[in-house]
Amino acid sequence: MTYFKRILAICLSMSLVSPMVASADTNTASWLKWKNTKLSAHRGAQVVAPENSLAGVQGAKELGYAFIEIDVRKTADNQYVLMHDKTIDRTTTGYGSVASQKLKQLRVYHLVDKNNRLTTEKIPTLKDVLASAKKYNVGVNIDGSKGDFGDQKYAKGIVTLVKKANMYNKTFFVISDSKARAKFNKNYPNATISFIGNPKKSVASDIKKLKKYKHAIYTTHINNLDAATAKKIRASGLRIHIYGVNTKSAYKRAKSYKPLLVETDKLKP
Repeated sequence: MTYFKRILAICLSMSLVSPMVASADTNTASWLKWKNTKLSAHRGAQVVAPENSLAGVQGAKELGYAFIEIDVRKTADNQYVLMHDKTIDRTTTGYGSVASQKLKQLRVYHLVDKNNRLTTEKIPTLKDVLASAKKYNVGVNIDGSKGDFGDQKYAKGIVTLVKKANMYNKTFFVISDSKARAKFNKNYPNATISFIGNPKKSVASDIKKLKKYKHAIYTTHINNLDAATAKKIRASGLRIHIYGVNTKSAYKRAKSYKPLLVETDKLKP
């Protein structure tokens, strides 16, 4: 092969590879433009299934939730599973920390529901939950407090699974540690990012921080939001995600703030 032919071959190979590289971190996040308020199921549809379970994803679809919130932890053999607590004591038939056990060990146990009743559900992997969310067209809110998103290897593992499941366009990451969030945004500039803000105390600075990101949503507890601060957030162009809404009266108040997402443990769509 002549020199010029080798150069041509290299250029052609780059032209074929480049689109794949460019699309690796692409994200349209079109859901941020939804007009109407949608309900998000905290730790999945707990009204019909154990928290952080595969059944909770299907239940979310069947009941009409638009999103689910999930908690992700890493096992001793570097697998990602759903579990809110550091230990599995409260929500399964087993005991001990997630971090000290391998996936094979954790999968022996069964999940119990909120009334401590035994179910057939087992601790799900993040991979399986994302596949189910994709299947049922349910968005995913990943709570970033259950792992170190400042750890590039940890974050990469999660984002890689999200992208492989084709869920990058409908997933957002709540990362409240500022240093971890900055590093995450640098590595994944197209990810949809949030953190738990307190608009009654710091709405202006919170908005300024979130506006740095290409895709962002303002997350806050219902008790930390009022009509005036909600109006400021909306005026900035940011959408609002309100959590801690578990009564009809709280939902009525939350909806008056015109949020995009209202997160609940108990209310049904």
